[in-house]
Amino acid sequence: VFNPGETNFTDEFATTFLEAGVYFARINENSFGSGTAYELKLGAKTVRNNFPPTDPGETIADAFNLGVLSNGTQRLRSFISDSDRFDYYQFRLNGTKNVRVDLDVINERYDADVRIVDASGRTIFDPRETNFTDELGTTRLSGGIYYALVSENSFGSGTEYLLKLGIS
Repeated sequence: VFNPGETNFTDEFATTFLEAGVYFARINENSFGSGTAYELKLGAKTVRNNFPPTDPGETIADAFNLGVLSNGTQRLRSFISDSDRFDYYQFRLNGTKNVRVDLDVINERYDADVRIVDASGRTIFDPRETNFTDELGTTRLSGGIYYALVSENSFGSGTEYLLKLGIS
């Protein structure tokens, strides 16, 4: 689920975000050596103050339901990684509204994307990147059920993000 890159032609160092679970670290000899001693250091830091408190859902069918999107802003903080590539948030609009989408990547080492999709997965709105990692935009949507999809882009191996959804 994660493969750190070399930092100085011999050492490898990197971090990624992973969901709670059991993982294995595999060390193997590369094609240039005939054996070496090594020191492996592993650590973890809990991501705190998240809403929703559980994984938002990997598919439309198990999307985290935000209910009716109303005045104010929903602040959703979570993470995606190679083992959890998609986060779906379902929301409903009562009537036509301007929907504001703001995705802030917290760990700018990696990137994430956000789009608004319908129940079939078809893209309804794709906000523009503002600084190569964050995305921001507003669109007018009629009443109905929609999904905010946060996904890992092809360049990263996990990132923490803050998604803000609001109406005006």
